[in-house]
Amino acid sequence: MPKTRRGGRGGGGGGAPPPNVISTTSLISERERKREEVDYTLTVLRDVEREYNVILEDVQLAKIKDGRGGSTMAYYDSGGNLAVNEKYFDTATMDSAYDSCVASGFHPSRGNKTGMEAVVAHEMGHRLSDIAARNAGMGNWALDDVSNNIIKAAAKSLGMSHGNLRSSISGYAQYNNAECVAEAFSDVYCNGNRAKRASRAVVAELKKYF
Repeated sequence: MPKTRRGGRGGGGGGAPPPNVISTTSLISERERKREEVDYTLTVLRDVEREYNVILEDVQLAKIKDGRGGSTMAYYDSGGNLAVNEKYFDTATMDSAYDSCVASGFHPSRGNKTGMEAVVAHEMGHRLSDIAARNAGMGNWALDDVSNNIIKAAAKSLGMSHGNLRSSISGYAQYNNAECVAEAFSDVYCNGNRAKRASRAVVAELKKYF
């Protein structure tokens, strides 16, 4: 069984949505049918807005064909869209998938949060990185560049190498710099002061851009 993963920078590279996205709809419009799941998602958005003054007007629910890209839990793309795969838009299903990834070391712990909150927090980590790059005058969609700077600064503060910092956070954090920052953000969001030391250092550097 392939390892379930989040979409990160769209999952399709270059800021595009993951391959095989069939359609998207407003996630909030599903509140009557999926109240719990929508509320978990909105909780993350409101928490980020409160701390960073960053607003995301809407989140999408994406229908993704199984196969290439079909295991993506969620994604954030260069158009500023955050979408959750409808296949995982169920609390029990997302918790199970996420916990399986945690057990394998692919994602950090979700603490006392739900899998939905952990996944949406990861994608909001990408959104914050996107905005951080713009705040630093690096232009649009420079997530990896700004993330590289953030990780370098965090590693230096801890006396760690760049690679060791990434590997200490999670398996997915080793994919690229942008995924490392998003994983660290999710870890801190879910675990607070109990998050990994490296994750806390990364988020501390991210905050300097706001």
